[in-house]
Amino acid sequence: MLPVFCAIPFICLLFLTIATQVIGRQCGVVNLKSAPWSNQTASEPTQNHITVIGGEEAHKNDMPWVVALYVHGSYTCTGSLIASTYVLTAKHCVENIQLPMYEVYVGYGNTEKNKMQYVKVDQIFNNYWGDISILKLKAKVHTTPVCLPVSYNPDCHHGKTMVVAGLGNHVDADYNPVGAQNGSAVDNIPDNPAESVLWTKIEQLDKITCGLPPYYDSPEFCAGGLRRGTMGGDSGGPVMKVEGNRVVQIGVTSRGYTEAVNHRLFDAGIYVNVGFHANWIAWVTKGAAQFRHMRNPCYLN
Repeated sequence: MLPVFCAIPFICLLFLTIATQVIGRQCGVVNLKSAPWSNQTASEPTQNHITVIGGEEAHKNDMPWVVALYVHGSYTCTGSLIASTYVLTAKHCVENIQLPMYEVYVGYGNTEKNKMQYVKVDQIFNNYWGDISILKLKAKVHTTPVCLPVSYNPDCHHGKTMVVAGLGNHVDADYNPVGAQNGSAVDNIPDNPAESVLWTKIEQLDKITCGLPPYYDSPEFCAGGLRRGTMGGDSGGPVMKVEGNRVVQIGVTSRGYTEAVNHRLFDAGIYVNVGFHANWIAWVTKGAAQFRHMRNPCYLN
């Protein structure tokens, strides 16, 4: 299913294919032997860790595209670089705030904190159909962007592992989010981001786990795990999978949905399906975003 703005679906898909083949060669290139992208399971959560529930600290260049969004000098959300002048994030992070107040800090994923680059935001493009926005920067950023999917069907990836990353606040691995049901778990936004990118591995879950409608081509999907997920300040951050030899961002962190399973916390989150909005992203970025085709398990024996 294509977003309704695309009047000529064939032309839109052709445009995406050309973008993938011509400029999609440099996105998502990292060391796939490093912990986030290898087949090894993330280590057990420690008693105290930062931001992402069950998270581990990313090493230099594991996720160079992860950025921090600031408003009036205060940290608000995570984002991801999808081209040299475009950042993908959650719409609720950038709504109802005047444009001159925005800054994007680049470098959490690939350098020391005191050497990071900050760039002013020139334009904001909000999507009308989901919690997803694109920020156009005033200057180019010379950092590896993440790849995006031409399409992504969550129903075909049930139980599959993915990586979520963020820059949110301190949480305890044994935290007890009283009243965290239906999204309030992500309401506590920190004044400052974490010292570095934190990541963890989560699983694709059935939509009903997060109370999502059972649409076939859903604009959102549900993912998480026991003591693994996202918290305050992680909104707008990327959910990623390895496709071939590249890292592809399949989701944007939107909101939390925490449940108790066998008296243990099951940290399910709701994420925007990036593939559902692929044509809109290609249109907004004027072909600058780089796309990759994802294998569809529904059609594999």
